[in-house]
Amino acid sequence: AAIRDIINVLGRRFPLATVYLYPSLVQGDEASTNLVEAVDYFDNSNLVDVVIIGRGGGSLEDLWAFNSEAVAMAVAGSRIPVISAVGHETDFTICDFVSDVRAPTPSAAAEIAVPDINELKQKFNNIISRESAK
Repeated sequence: AAIRDIINVLGRRFPLATVYLYPSLVQGDEASTNLVEAVDYFDNSNLVDVVIIGRGGGSLEDLWAFNSEAVAMAVAGSRIPVISAVGHETDFTICDFVSDVRAPTPSAAAEIAVPDINELKQKFNNIISRESAK
């Protein structure tokens, strides 16, 4: 559901954006290793301008991979800005504190990641109108 929410928000706000997904576990014994691989992949790929790392809500145990030292080090060391979107508004993980930005939900992360195309159009139209009036 979190992935679907992110894709829907990105498509609504800025349909020109290209979205890349990295298949990763987000809970369980192998999750932290997968998450580190995902951050490293995007950090070294030159494919993206920003990374959203996250998942929907869950219990403290479900979110535990985002508290691992390895994930924290990968996120903190990323050259690419990272938005942490782990859980719901009341959930906090170490990943949230070392990321460039913490979003309260995955949908909010998508809102932060891209501009609103309608606002951009309005700004461009205002500039064009001012230049035409000169």
